Amino acid sequence: MNPQKPSRFAPSQVIKGWTEALQYMVEGEEWEVYLPPDLAYGSRGAGGVIPPNATLIFKIQLLKVLSGGKKGAEGHSSLEKALSASYDSL
Repeated sequence: MNPQKPSRFAPSQVIKGWTEALQYMVEGEEWEVYLPPDLAYGSRGAGGVIPPNATLIFKIQLLKVLSGGKKGAEGHSSLEKALSASYDSL
């Protein structure tokens, strides 16, 4: 991917960490996402460019949800519920 050019993809076409992040993002948001190896390429790495067990950092800007995706605060509502459940279990 060229970081200067928008890309189109389905959430199922990217690494697990991106899929997780994208489901909570709202159009227009920009996030800095830290992905541990188990949400990235794990122990296999990626084509000699990303070493095994690497933690990855991405800046992701969601420009537009094309079809079938969540728009607006729906994703944020899901995230708030998940975080609340996590805190309650502490």
